[in-house]
Amino acid sequence: MVDAVLASSLLERETRPGAPGVLAREAWLLPFQPPPRPRTLRARLRLEGHRLAIRYVLEGELEDLVLPLAEDTPRRLDGLWQATCFEAFLATPGSAGYHEFNMALEGHWAAYAFNAPRQGMRHETALCTLSTKHHRVTGHLGFRVALELNRLALDPAQGLELGISAILQRQDGTREFWALSHPSESPDFHCRSCFLLKL
Repeated sequence: MVDAVLASSLLERETRPGAPGVLAREAWLLPFQPPPRPRTLRARLRLEGHRLAIRYVLEGELEDLVLPLAEDTPRRLDGLWQATCFEAFLATPGSAGYHEFNMALEGHWAAYAFNAPRQGMRHETALCTLSTKHHRVTGHLGFRVALELNRLALDPAQGLELGISAILQRQDGTREFWALSHPSESPDFHCRSCFLLKL
C-alpha cells in the first residue's frame, strides 16, 4: 500500500501552469505493488473550456505487458478492466456522484455514472462514442483520450476532482494496478481519497 501523503507530494511537484484559459496538470501514477520490471506511468491533463484531454505515458521495460494494437471497429464494452485498461474518474467537489471511463488500447471503451462509491452504477448514455489514440516505440507508449464535459453535465467552473488509474496486464496473466494513491489494503480506484487531481 502506498502512502497517500507521498502520492500527494509527487502530484504537487508535477503540477504545471497552463496557457491563459487553459489548465494543465501532470502527475505520476504509483503501482499498488512494485512491477517485476522497471517502468513508470504518468498522466498529463489539459482542460480548455469544456474539453478535457488526458494523455497517459508509459515508459520503461514493457516487453512483458499485453499491449494490443488498435482495432478497426472500436465499441462500447464492459469488463475492460480485466485486461490492459486506462481509467479516469471525474467528480464535482461536494457531490457524492461521479463518472468512470475505461479505455482499452484496441479502442474499446466504457462510461459509467455512479450515485456514490460503487452505488447506482449505470451506463452513461450521454456518450455514444469515445475517441482514443495511441502510439508506441520501444520502451514508450502514449495513450490519449478527449472528453467533452458539457455532454456529461459537468461544469469545469464548479471545479473538478479526478482519479487517474490504469490496469496493465502481463503476459503471464497477472495484472498491475496503478493510481495516484492506494489508501486501501487492496486496489480500489473508486475510493474518493484517490481523486487527488483538482482542476
